[in-house]
Amino acid sequence: MTENRGQKISKKIESFRDLNVYKLSFELQQEVFILTKKFPKAETQHWLDNSLKCKYISIKDHRILLEKCRKIGRMFGKMMAEPEKWCSQSFDFAQDKFKN
Repeated sequence: MTENRGQKISKKIESFRDLNVYKLSFELQQEVFILTKKFPKAETQHWLDNSLKCKYISIKDHRILLEKCRKIGRMFGKMMAEPEKWCSQSFDFAQDKFKN
């Protein structure tokens, strides 16, 4: 047993999943995900659509930016589904895959 700022820690930490901060963060992330899932449109998509409507960006730029936002969303989904991969391996963002 070790002592940490007056608190005794009795359980050995074997993984990041054992950390209380991870557990609380994951729980909060799940709640935020459930709440925001009910939103009509993602904020980024709303502003991209608004920028297109006001002719601040071209249709081509709108498509490119929207696809980049979706790609980032998919990557976040992968991170939430399998966080241990993201903590233990290098990810090549340009290729959208893990490095060997």
